[in-house]
Amino acid sequence: MNGGQECGKPFVNNISNYINELSLIGDLSAELDEMAFPIALCDYIDQGKNPDLQMKQNYMVTQTKNNLQRSRIVNTHSLHQYLENGQKYFKQWSQEKNKCINNNNNKNMNECINHNTKPKSVKQRAQDPITHNERMKIV
Repeated sequence: MNGGQECGKPFVNNISNYINELSLIGDLSAELDEMAFPIALCDYIDQGKNPDLQMKQNYMVTQTKNNLQRSRIVNTHSLHQYLENGQKYFKQWSQEKNKCINNNNNKNMNECINHNTKPKSVKQRAQDPITHNERMKIV
C-alpha cells in the first residue's frame, strides 16, 4: 500500500475537510475584528502558559487598586465630616466667647477669653451639644 486509489480518496476528503474548516475560521474572523486582545496575552499563550493564571493575576492587581481607591474615598469623606463638625464646634465656641464678652460689658475680656480657651475636661466635653463622637462621625 504505497499509495494508489486506496489512499487517494481519504487524502482528498481530508484536504476538503481542511479547506472547509479554514473557510469557517475565515467567516468567524470577521467577528473577531471588533475584539481587542492584549499583545501580552497573545505572547503568554504563545509561550504555552495558561491565560487563566494571567487573568487571575491581573484581577488581583485590579482588586488591590480598587480597594486602595475605595479607602481614599472613605478617608476623604471622613476628613470632610471631621472638618464640618470642627466648624460647628468652632462656631459654637465663638458664640459662647462673644456672649461672655458682651455679658461682661467688655470689663473682663481677658477673663472671658481665658475661661473659654481652657481645655475642657472629659465631663465637660460629654455635656457639649456637639460631642466628640459627632465630630468623628463617619457615614
